[in-house]
Formats: sequence, structure tokens, C-alpha cells
Amino acid sequence: MAGDLVVIGRVSRPHGIRGEIRVRLFTEVAASFKRFERVFVRQAGGKPVLFEVVEVRPHKNIVLLKFKGLRSRDEALELTGADICVRRAWLPVLEDNEYYWADLIGLDVFDEHGEFLGRVENILPTGADDILALSHHGREILLPFRAEIIMDVDLIGKRVLARPPEGLVDL
Repeated sequence: MAGDLVVIGRVSRPHGIRGEIRVRLFTEVAASFKRFERVFVRQAGGKPVLFEVVEVRPHKNIVLLKFKGLRSRDEALELTGADICVRRAWLPVLEDNEYYWADLIGLDVFDEHGEFLGRVENILPTGADDILALSHHGREILLPFRAEIIMDVDLIGKRVLARPPEGLVDL
């Protein structure tokens, strides 16, 4: 089961005193959380536990979640740092050239000459274009996920072909 789970957020801390939690988004829009009646909560190194979602409230750049059976701040505090996951089958089908962040993390990025640029370690939303945060020999390279820069995404081959702006990699 763990292999078919996709992380859509991470619990940052409790919110209030009635068991509500603050969740940092790994999705493009907070409203996407409203489609899930249940989610899995997975602590680091632990097994996923299924929770029924009672309430979802977008709040600034996070989501406030209330789970059935979670009644106090202390209970919510125990979930701090846990991943919020859903089954891949619960996610909507994407259009061509759309990707789930979970599918991009870990891909190797090469330029058009075959030069290794780095591995996607994180994706940063900016409101305009997402930014791929690449790791290359201890360096971080930030690569905008724009059509003129990202030439191809090969999920099966686990690689991205990119044409970074001149000088970006040398910074």
C-alpha cells in the first residue's frame, strides 16, 4: 500500500485547541484537499493510518484540517511532521504535459547536450511558475518549470531534458 500513496501535504503544527491541524501544501491549490473524504497520515518511519476528514479550510498558504476522532491540541500535536497522503487512484487524471510533484521528485535533469544538471529534490511554488530545486554535488540549482526551459519529462526513464537559461547553472 505505501507504494501507491502520494504525499499531498505535511502537518506543520496544531491549530487551536480542538484538534485541528495546519498542513503545508504539496498541491497547487488548497481547494484540492476538499475532494478527499479520507486521507492517510504517515509519521516518519511509521505505517499510514487512515483518517476521516471532517472539515477542510484553506487559510493563507496552508490548509486547516479537522479529522474525526481528533479532539484536542495534544492529540493534534502528535501528528506534527507527519505526511498527509492519498492513494494515487484517488487523484484526478491529468492533462498532457501536467505532472504531479510526487512524480517529478527524484528525477535526474540533463541539458540538451546530455550534461547532468542535478536531481529534483523539491518543487517550490511561486504563484507563477513552479521551480525545480535540483541537487548537484552539494549545490542547489533552481530551474523554472517553464515550457521554454523544460523540453521533455520522461517519467518512465526517470529523467527531465532541460534548456536552462544561459549562465543559470554557473551561478
